[in-house]
Amino acid sequence: MKSYLIFFGLLLSIFSYSQNIDITKYGAKGDGVSDDTKAFENAVTEIKKKYSNQKKHVNLYIPSGTYIISKPIVLNKYISITGEFVNSTIIKVKEANSEALILEKSYDENIIYNGYNYIKNLTFLGPNSDIQNIFTPKNIKSNITNSSGLKIYGLRTRIEDVQVEGFSNNGIEIISAYYTFLNNCFVRNNGVGILIDKESTSVYLTKSEVRHNSIGIYITGRSFANFINDNMIENNLAGYLAPDKTSQLSNLKSNGRAIVIDGASNNIITNNYFEQHYISIAVKDSYNNLINNNFFAVTGDTANNDKNQTLYQLSGSSINNVFEKNVTINSLESVNPNKVKLGADLDYSRNTIDTGAEGNTKLKEELLKNKTSSFKSPKIPN
Repeated sequence: MKSYLIFFGLLLSIFSYSQNIDITKYGAKGDGVSDDTKAFENAVTEIKKKYSNQKKHVNLYIPSGTYIISKPIVLNKYISITGEFVNSTIIKVKEANSEALILEKSYDENIIYNGYNYIKNLTFLGPNSDIQNIFTPKNIKSNITNSSGLKIYGLRTRIEDVQVEGFSNNGIEIISAYYTFLNNCFVRNNGVGILIDKESTSVYLTKSEVRHNSIGIYITGRSFANFINDNMIENNLAGYLAPDKTSQLSNLKSNGRAIVIDGASNNIITNNYFEQHYISIAVKDSYNNLINNNFFAVTGDTANNDKNQTLYQLSGSSINNVFEKNVTINSLESVNPNKVKLGADLDYSRNTIDTGAEGNTKLKEELLKNKTSSFKSPKIPN
């Protein structure tokens, strides 16, 4: 019986794609020294000519090794890319202002319904992946605008067992994309770990670790209906962005933030573990977002003189957001694990904030400080 199962598994893997093409057949060495950019360009060009034009899906297979590239690998929706194992198949970008991988824009439903792009079993390293102390301030030049690991456009992408680290801007960019699944990923040591932008929707980030970036996850650009569930989001204090040392902490693009929701709606943040952030959840000009059933570990380490990390921050016009059934724990008795910070502007009405019985008094005090806000009747349990 076991032999039949093995045979069936092999047969299924063979027919999962029209073709399985090895990058080494195009001269890629993967020795960590040679520039393999040309091999990737030649492989993609030939695949497009032979298979994409025939609307056939192809998997570009990358055996174990370290493949140096100086230009991004650009794939259409008919080409997937998989490695042998996440820790042994490495694609390393040597240029400071370059992406590692770009998925072309495609919204043609005739293509999309034929299958997903897969990005699997790969490590993508940026120029900063060799830096020893990731928390020291980085000298990032203003003209470095393209330093991102994966740039995802279009519909239906699956990213599994992928590690991304060492990019000045974003580890993973999801831009105007629908139905993007990220599972078992490790996103570390980037400016922003995961950026969801330009009306992206149906992003499912699960069972992943987002650690040691300046900002863990940034949802913006009217993106909606994205799901951040069952992840470890920890210690995003890397030095790519400067810390906000002001008392208002109004600069959303500063380090030490776990998740920022900026001009986005109807996003679900649930069942995640958070630890060691200056601000755990920041919401600005956003509505109908649900943050519930998460665990937050809060300390007194901050960039300013507050000596108390902030659990939630609301600013701009942010209404009808729900923060409830979350668990918080403080490292010291002097630390308030339920600190809420409100900006002094616009509308905070119809938000539900449930910080538990121990946080009620301090939450009320925090709300009363903000005389100019229109925050109405937050949910405070009896």
